[in-house]
Amino acid sequence: MKELAAFRAGIVDGEQWRADYDHQLCKSKYPIFAVHPDNLIPLCDVCNQDAKKAKDLFKYKKRRERLAFYPYAEEAQSSLKIEISEARDPEPKIKVVWDEQDANVLDKLNTWDEIYEIRSRVEGKFRAFEQVIINKCNTRDSEELTLQIRIFSREPEIDTLKTEEWSFWYFKLFSAIKPSDIEPFVAKSDFVQQQGEDGGDFILNGN
Repeated sequence: MKELAAFRAGIVDGEQWRADYDHQLCKSKYPIFAVHPDNLIPLCDVCNQDAKKAKDLFKYKKRRERLAFYPYAEEAQSSLKIEISEARDPEPKIKVVWDEQDANVLDKLNTWDEIYEIRSRVEGKFRAFEQVIINKCNTRDSEELTLQIRIFSREPEIDTLKTEEWSFWYFKLFSAIKPSDIEPFVAKSDFVQQQGEDGGDFILNGN
């Protein structure tokens, strides 16, 4: 989601800032793995300091055991999607859902979400749906908007996922947008644009 560390031009690799390495299995609960290299993963400060903290990867709060992803060998991209509902309301609902049937993978997804608060962070990021479209597409023209949405719904390259913050989730969001989802937005934009033109004509005509 968030950039791991800012890259500074003109600075040699050895002196670049680095992201913190997080202990997947926290040191206090699993001290035997504290210095194991496969237990260390780079994380942004939000994931590490705000979300994860000292949560137990393999146990729920009530101590029931659970499964977890191993990030060096597993991924969840194909198991995630975004759904948009109530598009005609002033604030459409954006929801992250698990597109998965396998019980073990679902357990891992729930662990991932509980540890890093994925759903709440993504849904919070995109809560102002209309403003997100304006910010990303930078247009109110209906034809250009449709084209921009089609472009942003293309699956990003691996290097893009690695270097651009939120690129994966923007891809999932725009992939979920249907023509009917943007009809209210387009209608409102057309109305605002027409009002502006009418107001301009009114002024130019000396009324």
